[in-house]
Amino acid sequence: MRKFAKVIALASLALVVAGCWGSKFTLGPATPLDKEFVGDWKVTDSDGSPATLVVRNLDGKQYYVETSEAGGKEPDRYVAFIADVKGAHFAHLRPLKKEGDLPEEYFYMRVELRDGKLLIRDLDEDFFKDKNLESEDAVRKFIEQNLENPKMYAKTITGTRS
Repeated sequence: MRKFAKVIALASLALVVAGCWGSKFTLGPATPLDKEFVGDWKVTDSDGSPATLVVRNLDGKQYYVETSEAGGKEPDRYVAFIADVKGAHFAHLRPLKKEGDLPEEYFYMRVELRDGKLLIRDLDEDFFKDKNLESEDAVRKFIEQNLENPKMYAKTITGTRS
């Protein structure tokens, strides 16, 4: 679960970034890249929408993540890494834009591998509204305190290897 969840978290983040909460702060240092998580994934969100998730080793430290929805729309691309929060894995994704800009903000997603499936939980933007999260410590502490609070998560994405 540990290693697999890390890679999956990265890939999953890309898929659900719309409506996902993030911050300019990281939740901790990046865990070592694990090639076991690199690959192609078929994912489905909680409303049944299918997508493809591609995860690649970018530089031995980070992942390249690409998500594509059915219908031929251009894929979304990200650079990502995984950080642990009290044993839970959170992918940190930053969009790769056509213009070449790299935003400061990371989008977070909680990822885990359970019974051979990839589970990605999107953080709910509304849950974080009006919270005073102005430092790395404040963000990490708030997420640590709410790890098992279902209100912190918006939707779940499930994936299987292609």
